[in-house]
Amino acid sequence: MKHGIPFPLPACLFLACSLAAQGDAPNLLANGDFEASGSRIAPWTLIHAADAVGPRVHVTSRNHSFRVGIANRKDAWIALEHAFSVNATGVAQQGLWLCSLAGGYGYTFHSKLYRRTALGLEPVAGTDLFPNPTNTQASCRNFRSTPAVLTPGSYVFRLSCQRALTTPSVVDIEVDDVSVRLVRFPVVYVWLRTEVGVELAAQPTRVLNYAFLFAAPGLRTSGLPIPGFGGELWLGIGSQLPVLVWSGDGGTRRAFYSIDLIRCCAPRILYLQGLEFDLTAHTQQLGSPVQVRLY
Repeated sequence: MKHGIPFPLPACLFLACSLAAQGDAPNLLANGDFEASGSRIAPWTLIHAADAVGPRVHVTSRNHSFRVGIANRKDAWIALEHAFSVNATGVAQQGLWLCSLAGGYGYTFHSKLYRRTALGLEPVAGTDLFPNPTNTQASCRNFRSTPAVLTPGSYVFRLSCQRALTTPSVVDIEVDDVSVRLVRFPVVYVWLRTEVGVELAAQPTRVLNYAFLFAAPGLRTSGLPIPGFGGELWLGIGSQLPVLVWSGDGGTRRAFYSIDLIRCCAPRILYLQGLEFDLTAHTQQLGSPVQVRLY
């Protein structure tokens, strides 16, 4: 294994664009950003609502999100569920933005995918995500899970939250930008705490790889095909940001960046896209872009 190192993005890959929704991997969860209504979260379902305190769509001038408190009782819990269908086999990736407000602590979170069968809901291996947005202070963070393969069928996404202990007050949990997407390798997944953690997962079957991770504050309105490359380039014009590069076998590499440094170039939204070269098969593949909120 060789560790990732910072590497500047070649200027020739920055192209004129205008901002758009996330590129070639549509969200399988309808109303994942809770923008459809100022009062309802449909088609989402709130599970164990008896422990929910003040569930509501939180509306500001720039954004909608879902907020809810959890009853001040040890082991009180709630869950958000969303049923969806998959029509083709693909690499799935979960993503969400989670916030524990007003200095909340003492909560555990769990996100997972389930396949609907004749016997009920069957957990999908490799789709567990345990986001932890805060320990002792208010904190809002992005999370993205490692990729897992889904086959055609009916599925359920579930995000659950449970009190691990009682606290002096009921603290709101805020959820936004929940997604399940079928993406292409190399897959990018991200988490934010005091720094930006980025992982790039290349195809595990690759024998010899060169893998790159590019970043930009803008996204093209449509993907740009590049002759000889699988996939399309979605990143747009903007400041050059650090990326990862490594050589070696398939797998996952990780790096951390100062969130203040990233915000200097992309104060609100950052887009990431991976690229891998297989020198044995003589193929080049652009992965699916992902969006990261930095506020």
